[in-house]
Amino acid sequence: MPDTTLIVSLAGIGASGVVGPAATGWATRRATRQQFERELARERHDDLAGLIDEAARLLSYGATNLRLIASAKSAGPSDAARASGMAGLGLSDGAET
Repeated sequence: MPDTTLIVSLAGIGASGVVGPAATGWATRRATRQQFERELARERHDDLAGLIDEAARLLSYGATNLRLIASAKSAGPSDAARASGMAGLGLSDGAET
């Protein structure tokens, strides 16, 4: 019959040489996957925030250009043509490029 010390020693070697590294590897992979998912969610959030900011900026330009065109139409036909040209360029200060 094998000695109890030998059985305990083999069990300890098996646990430290096989089970321990396997558990550590599993935990490391899990932590890495969770970190990747958090970073991916953060990138998607930042991208969405950028798109929303750009959309808001473009909508504000549209409102400004519509006001310019409406005021120019009430001022006269030549001013309306100039304002329409500025609106197409996105200029709101009357400067020409």
